[in-house]
Amino acid sequence: MRHLLQRHPLPMRTSFAHSLVLTYALPPEPLTPLVPPGLALDTYRDADGTEHGFVAAAVVDTRALRPSFLPAALGRDFILTGYRIFTRFSTPGGRTMRGLRILRSDTDHRM
Repeated sequence: MRHLLQRHPLPMRTSFAHSLVLTYALPPEPLTPLVPPGLALDTYRDADGTEHGFVAAAVVDTRALRPSFLPAALGRDFILTGYRIFTRFSTPGGRTMRGLRILRSDTDHRM
């Protein structure tokens, strides 16, 4: 049931006018507490043996954001920001899946 609450109830449609994504490599220690049980921090070990975790901040200028069944003329323009941490998930079958854990999302409008 919880997974249903974490998804948007309506399919949405928009176009991106501009986007900017900044990704930072940081030591794993401050990032690990942000990763929930069941996921692992996705890391990279460089040639010197130093391990890095990654976070990303994205700013997206969306145009005519709306439920997919509405025409674009009824959509709204928004600036959206999102903060993500790079993670891994190990399936019971032994497969490793990579993804992004959402830390926070914001917008410049309430609606």
